[in-house]
Amino acid sequence: MRKRQQVIRELFKTQRAAWDRTQAAINKTLKIKSKQRQEEQNKLDSLISLKLLQFSRQWNSPLHAIALSKHLKKYNNSLSTLYK
Repeated sequence: MRKRQQVIRELFKTQRAAWDRTQAAINKTLKIKSKQRQEEQNKLDSLISLKLLQFSRQWNSPLHAIALSKHLKKYNNSLSTLYK
């Protein structure tokens, strides 16, 4: 039982690190987005949604299980329309 808990804890730490990297990339994209024209902003919105989707697929967990910040929720909602 102890070994199982250790494996789960390590998996959680690995997932958390991947989520932190994903958030950092998204936040960097959001900073760039604020300085772009509307057409470029739309492309960056799609890129952010794609990053969220890739994280979700890689970790085989729905995004709603991840604590999304309020400013990322709109990108989560757009996943259903962009990538079906």
